[in-house]
Amino acid sequence: AQKAGNADIKFAVNYLKKSTRKVINFGAKCSEKQLNFAPNELTWSLAGNLEHLIKTDKLYSTLITSALERESTGYEQSEATDTEVISKMSVRSATSQRMSTTPSLIPKSDYKDFAEVKMALSNSRKEIIQYLKTTNDELRGHFAKHPLFGQLDVFQWYLMNAAHTERHYMQMLELSQLKSFPNK
Repeated sequence: AQKAGNADIKFAVNYLKKSTRKVINFGAKCSEKQLNFAPNELTWSLAGNLEHLIKTDKLYSTLITSALERESTGYEQSEATDTEVISKMSVRSATSQRMSTTPSLIPKSDYKDFAEVKMALSNSRKEIIQYLKTTNDELRGHFAKHPLFGQLDVFQWYLMNAAHTERHYMQMLELSQLKSFPNK
């Protein structure tokens, strides 16, 4: 059986908790005006970043479920290491690769306020964390293709989710540092 080890699971759970806490705590310090501020049509607001993470959780869940339902061949392997997934997905700098998303993951202001977004993201992450803590699924033995990394095992999709959250935390920080960002 190709299960993720206890240390792997513990790391993924803690990383997911930490990155989720960062974006939620950041959003909690902001006014509704700040949460909904976007300097232009191409830049997501803070609330938009959070909504995007919720939409991404749903997509990843569908991909992971599908991967786990397929029979493991025993011959597939990841095209990236765990470290590569985390480092390439979490980094956001002037020189890092900018990523675009699919239309279904673009925020559409589906939530009326921060409390609603926070609840949706918190509930989504609680489900993921509970699954990781209790699963007997072979997370290292099933794979799904990622457009940037190629084949990743299911466990790596969970690492990528946490790293993706970290990336959006950085994006939220950048937005809040703009001169045009509202004071409150």
